[in-house]
Amino acid sequence: MCTTSSRRLCAFTVALRVEFQNNASLAGGAFATMINGWETATESMWNGSHGHQHFGCCAVSFEVITRVGSGTANFHQINVVAGPQTSFVNRLGPGCTGGRWDAQDTGNVIAHESGHLLSLPDEYDYNGPGNSYRNLNPQPAGQPQSIMAQTWANVAALQSHVDAIMNGLGATCPWWCCLIRPLHWLTDVLRLVLPLPLLVKAPVQLPAEEERMVEDGDRSIEDTIEAVRDGSPASMSAAVRILGAAGPKAADAIEQAARDEHPVVRWVAVAAADEIGQEEILTAALDDPDLRIRVTAAGALARRNRRDGIQALVDGLTSNQVAIGHPPELVADVAEQALEKLARESLSRPGDSPEARAERWRRWAAQSGE
Repeated sequence: MCTTSSRRLCAFTVALRVEFQNNASLAGGAFATMINGWETATESMWNGSHGHQHFGCCAVSFEVITRVGSGTANFHQINVVAGPQTSFVNRLGPGCTGGRWDAQDTGNVIAHESGHLLSLPDEYDYNGPGNSYRNLNPQPAGQPQSIMAQTWANVAALQSHVDAIMNGLGATCPWWCCLIRPLHWLTDVLRLVLPLPLLVKAPVQLPAEEERMVEDGDRSIEDTIEAVRDGSPASMSAAVRILGAAGPKAADAIEQAARDEHPVVRWVAVAAADEIGQEEILTAALDDPDLRIRVTAAGALARRNRRDGIQALVDGLTSNQVAIGHPPELVADVAEQALEKLARESLSRPGDSPEARAERWRRWAAQSGE
């Protein structure tokens, strides 16, 4: 299985296995470095500040096992694409699944997506005032917020998350662990000296499930668009996948949705237009009254090395809004990522000589210093 749990005495290890396909046009070394960074960020988030979590009287450590390739058994399959794009997994774990992640995603975004691979749902929606972001699992002031509710500022994996993951894996902490918990040092000693077979519990066997992609035909294109009015990120990301898979036959529905009064519907239209290459929809969305949608459209155009959305991105840099989409990010962060991509594309063109690239960067540095 792609996510498993094993136990030594009173210490569990949750292994999350993920295989990445490089469709982001990154060089092999750069791609490996990015994946290593994602692995570190995910383990850091899910293991918490003490390097492990608790499940009852047992300790829990999260281990992320990654590889580059495609189709390896017992690994979640993630397609990595050039960003900025909507990141998602096809369905919640812990059974094997797949998805698409953005090469520009931050460590917190990847930790959030990994939470889905571990079986956790989103803890936010867009049913706040004016269809704004709403945290469905708010924590007390001064405490870290849920990583499944947001990806900025001070966030953490919560105890409720750990309990849900372990229960989903069928794990049980032995009653006697509560008796020896004050002697946790003894557990560490025994783990070193006792034979491994005496200590290891076989990974929990989960029901075999084949990859289930969201297919057009589960519902009509019109029903798909209508469903996103509930403001749930699951409906939104599913709609983008369905409309993208439908291709040109969804074009008319996307164009109509782009004029809808509901901002979440318009966001889905823009994201779907990005999927199927309807650049006229993206261009028109630069005049949308909602900054969140203008920034989404501008980011999609920036990925095509188009600069006509630069003003929207600059406006987004000073916004304190939460962007529409999945995972939850700040508008300012989305805008900054898109502007950084434009700068890289402008100053490092494929096929250029090192001298030509260096000269462009020198001119850029001189202009920046003025």
